[in-house]
Amino acid sequence: MEYAIQVKDLTKHYKDFTLDHISFELPRGTVMGLIGENGAGKSTLINSLLGVADSDAALISMLGLDMKTHAKKIKEDIAVIFNDSHYDVNLTPAIIGRILSKVYKNWDSALFADYLEQFKVPAKKKIRKLSTGMRVKLEFAAALSHQPKLLILDEATSGLDPVSVSPLPLLPWYTLCTFSLAKTVCCPYRSIKKDTPDILRSEQAVL
Repeated sequence: MEYAIQVKDLTKHYKDFTLDHISFELPRGTVMGLIGENGAGKSTLINSLLGVADSDAALISMLGLDMKTHAKKIKEDIAVIFNDSHYDVNLTPAIIGRILSKVYKNWDSALFADYLEQFKVPAKKKIRKLSTGMRVKLEFAAALSHQPKLLILDEATSGLDPVSVSPLPLLPWYTLCTFSLAKTVCCPYRSIKKDTPDILRSEQAVL
């Protein structure tokens, strides 16, 4: 079986909290939700997987590659959306698209423009003038436009009301994402715009 994510004995220590020896395997073609109360360690786990937070682990592998030795290649093939926009608020979506086209080898400018149009996000309006919901939609448009094989969401739709969530091109996934306590990992998929993702089964983990 091929795995999108493999984690063995991941541990992260804080003064008042420890994420202790977490192990799991996520098969390709699977949706997984991490469920837990505030402070349970969901975001800590995601940040540890991505190398944002230092942690000890026997193995962190994504898409069959070890994060310790292939982090750059892995990050070409994944997309991560957090609950807060990380773009400079003085930039416009159009400028962000041009910047990301230099970052990702598989960037599709036409697809990005299409998503902006679908989501009704003004391409030439500065981010600081966009509503919270528009900023979330911009994050999705940017994340999906380099054809990632693995999508990681950290409460990414918490800024959207249910009416706004439904137009997002996630088809079988988006209802999962409406739960603010769920950290969702989706993988892999073909063109979300044209094809239904090849979801084999769903998983959940409780922290």
